[in-house]
Amino acid sequence: MTKRRMKLLPRIIIGLFTVFLVCMFLIGIWDVFFRKTHYPIAYSEEVSLASSALGVDEAVIYATIYCESSFNKDAVSNMDARGLMQILPDTFEWLCEQEGLEPDAEMLFDPQTNIYYGTKFLSILYERYGNWDAAHAAYHAGHGRVDKWFENGDVVIDAEGSLTGIPIDATAVYVKKINRAKSGYIELLEEKEK
Repeated sequence: MTKRRMKLLPRIIIGLFTVFLVCMFLIGIWDVFFRKTHYPIAYSEEVSLASSALGVDEAVIYATIYCESSFNKDAVSNMDARGLMQILPDTFEWLCEQEGLEPDAEMLFDPQTNIYYGTKFLSILYERYGNWDAAHAAYHAGHGRVDKWFENGDVVIDAEGSLTGIPIDATAVYVKKINRAKSGYIELLEEKEK
């Protein structure tokens, strides 16, 4: 009986190792499938153009669209934010004035226009704060609020570059959601390049 077990032991080890490899392969496939279905990639041409023109990573743009409108180009919030990146008409007007253009709030439903100006606003906020968490918080709660939070010492940027102490729960949740989505899009875009 002992000799028989000794002969079976290598087979059992090989069998377990094979099951382990198959499981790892399936988990890898599942992980890719989950990211592709959970984090869609749409409007890739518009995102690529805005990213190139304004120097904002595509993952940041996709994560913002995902969190703001779930890729619904016709979305309108209860605050009247519009389109894919949920831009307020007043913000759009301000952004257009910087470029000497006449704004038309209906243009916010055009994906290319919305993505370009949403990305432009993100780039302005990033330039202002030098930190993506702060830029995302300002995109969500307004840069006036975020400025006050910094002035009052309510928020700080920790050693890892995370914004901590956000006093509005919805904004804190939004920043976490953006960061989670951004990580998912970074992985998806890296896989796409392979």
